[in-house]
Amino acid sequence: MTAVKQIPAAKIERRDVFVESAAEVGKTFSAKAEKDGDDLVTVAHLKIADLMVPREALDLLIGWPEGMAASRFYSELGEPLAYFTIALEGQDYTVGGSIRGSVKTGEHLVIPAAATLSGVKLTLVPLGALLTGTLSWKAAGDEVADAEPLLGKLCMVALRIFGPVQVDWVKGAA
Repeated sequence: MTAVKQIPAAKIERRDVFVESAAEVGKTFSAKAEKDGDDLVTVAHLKIADLMVPREALDLLIGWPEGMAASRFYSELGEPLAYFTIALEGQDYTVGGSIRGSVKTGEHLVIPAAATLSGVKLTLVPLGALLTGTLSWKAAGDEVADAEPLLGKLCMVALRIFGPVQVDWVKGAA
């Protein structure tokens, strides 16, 4: 008897985006005590602005099928068809990465992989968009000291934006 290979009806895939670019780090860093269930935890908040995101990553952030943002917002040469800002209200993203300042002084802040990126606004520019948003994560005491020399500066920001799990109900079902 020959074993029949069963094809799953749904394929689950996750699209992550890695973005590395210079960005403005906010002038203030706050660490606040917040409720997490029954516990009280310290949550750090840091704003970033003008992080260059390639247009290929816009689909993930907006929640569109792959390639749709490039065809709807940009010409064949990568120029925006119109200059506007997209506010992704109520949409939070799980991120992880780092922020680096001067190489000479070794300024470095690690953003844990369970951090949240919220308040995202995307301003269309040639070949991509400038992202503005707020990073927040459960902080340890030493992170305040690590963040302080980076505040208000143009820094190298490297973020992995973990995409939502997408379910494909059509492929492989035939």
